[in-house]
Amino acid sequence: MLPASTVLYIEIGVAALLLALLVLRPAITRSTEGKILACLALFLAPAVAAYGGASEHFDRSTSTQYCLSCHVLTDYGKSMRVDDPLFLAAAHYQSKLVPPERACHSCHSDYGWSGDARAQVRGFKHVLTTYFGTVPDTIKISRRHRNRECRLCHVGSRSFEESVTHLGGAVPMADIRSGKVSCTKSGCHDLVHEVHDLDQMAFWDPQNPPIQGLLQSAGTPAPAGTSVPAGADSGAIAPGGRRQ
Repeated sequence: MLPASTVLYIEIGVAALLLALLVLRPAITRSTEGKILACLALFLAPAVAAYGGASEHFDRSTSTQYCLSCHVLTDYGKSMRVDDPLFLAAAHYQSKLVPPERACHSCHSDYGWSGDARAQVRGFKHVLTTYFGTVPDTIKISRRHRNRECRLCHVGSRSFEESVTHLGGAVPMADIRSGKVSCTKSGCHDLVHEVHDLDQMAFWDPQNPPIQGLLQSAGTPAPAGTSVPAGADSGAIAPGGRRQ
């Protein structure tokens, strides 16, 4: 199957050729066939090319790469590699709870048939602010992030339904489900990007994973010559999952 960009170039090329033929040979419009060709050249082919171009751009604008191509969002992209599971964006990105190639769009768009379109409109407003206004020190989305966007992915998952905090915490599960208590504003999941604190953070590098930590969590002795952090439990794991 041809890539979408290739199909788009073909559509533009066909539209241009038909239009050039019409300009160079206007006499062909005297016949019925020529009138049909003129209709194709002037209306149908450009419309198909325009639709293809809009669709291609719309799809590309949902990619993580597209979002982070704006220098204003560089630190927000960097925050997705913070080595701390309490950071909401980092936890979702690194654990692939959202598609890494569409990480930004997955959390910052609404569900439903018009959700993508509304997200694009909000994104365009941010673009206008970047070019014609003043970019604030802390960028905020243009509307409140609703629990519904979280629930549609997490409700039904075992980690959510059996969470001790959700079942027996100070916030009743009914209030979480109804949206009465915000997931991100209630003090539970309020570490999202925190771009102003990145200089104090450690970062996860998928090309160079923290092998020391992985070995410790698996109960495997560290290789000779490596150091074990102070206070770390280096005990082996006995059958049944208990440490010796």
